[in-house]
Amino acid sequence: MPNPDEREVDMKPISRGSKAGFTLVELIVVIAILAILAGVAIPVYSGYIEKANQAADETLLAAVNTAFGAACIENGVDMSQQPDYYASVTITDGKVAGVTRWNNAFMRYFGGNEDAAFQVYSALWFKGGVFTPATGKSTISLGNGTTLTVDNAALANLIAGNLIDNDPENREASVNKLTNSMDTLITKALAADSQDWLFNDEGFNQFLSGLGLTGTLTKEQRANALVLYAASKSDAINTTDIVNAMATGASLGLDDFMQSANDNGALIAKASTAYAMMYAYANSGAEITTIDNGTTVKARNLKQLGLAPTQDQIDNWIAEEIASGKYKSGSYAVMNYSGGSFSGVTVYQPSTQSASEWFAQQTDGLNGISDVDNMYKSIRDNAGFQQYVAAYGNADMNAFLGSMQMINDNVQSSNVNDILSEGWTSGGVANWLLQMLSSNS
Repeated sequence: MPNPDEREVDMKPISRGSKAGFTLVELIVVIAILAILAGVAIPVYSGYIEKANQAADETLLAAVNTAFGAACIENGVDMSQQPDYYASVTITDGKVAGVTRWNNAFMRYFGGNEDAAFQVYSALWFKGGVFTPATGKSTISLGNGTTLTVDNAALANLIAGNLIDNDPENREASVNKLTNSMDTLITKALAADSQDWLFNDEGFNQFLSGLGLTGTLTKEQRANALVLYAASKSDAINTTDIVNAMATGASLGLDDFMQSANDNGALIAKASTAYAMMYAYANSGAEITTIDNGTTVKARNLKQLGLAPTQDQIDNWIAEEIASGKYKSGSYAVMNYSGGSFSGVTVYQPSTQSASEWFAQQTDGLNGISDVDNMYKSIRDNAGFQQYVAAYGNADMNAFLGSMQMINDNVQSSNVNDILSEGWTSGGVANWLLQMLSSNS
């Protein structure tokens, strides 16, 4: 009987040709199954992400309402009893930057949530005594067979900005003020140049053709049509680029755009957006300080200072002059020399005026794109304006671009004459914006 430990072993080599493998058909079947599984799994996974983002936004929204409610109580106000649009929230890159009422108290109570960002909600508005997400679109009728589509998020951003006063008593006047100002920029300034660089743009003429406007238009009608063309380009505007340009003192480069043969709609959209931010600053109620050109006081009238006064002596002298009421508080003196000898001082005095008055002075008499570019540079270099840009620039540009996008959403060949005949003024864009605002009161 053979020993079990001495079994015979077949030492024949295994043929490579007999090794099992996957056929092409089997591989195709496996790939198909994987594709089916992926097709099922990815939407489910995306749905989980969407639900998670929605839940996170709801949590952050609750934190906003809790903080604002606490801030209202601290100031003796019942949040739930306040009218619609009583306050607004500024959202920058998804993060809550502040509110328009009781902001210091709000930010204290909101502490710990500053770095949280909304993933789904792009705008909030105060309705029914609480902040709610402004989402979706609504439709309103103008009563003449024309309907307008209202993007609620864009409308909420417009309400939250400094462009218009949403108090029902002041709303119409502020909307007309805004649109008349924009009309001045587009039809009387940018389109005021005698050359046809704005109107010979290929894209602009294609845009007109798309609206069925193939006949001859007056220069003013074509300028008004630029409003619509600019609105069609508004979604391509990078607000961060403009904020950075305005805050850092970089030129907007409008003259460079003027030399370009194409895409002047982007020029108008960019110029209008920057102008709107300046207008919002003027409309914010800010006060600015400017310095006069200086008054010279000759050395012979400053004998008490000697022939070679020090800067400390000059500073003491101007302080005494201010105390006596001769010069305004904040005045300062700069020493002058002639032939190496002290010849006197130049006294510079500050003056304070509202940003609105100052803006009106800067924009008075604009005639052509060079004037516009120079005006931008003058306003941009003001320290008060740069502080405003840092705090509110993004919010107010988003408010303006939202209004432009709502205009673009409603431009059709059947109603385009509303704009061409009235431009930005009361019968055109202003009426549209006013109706949109009124419909949500």
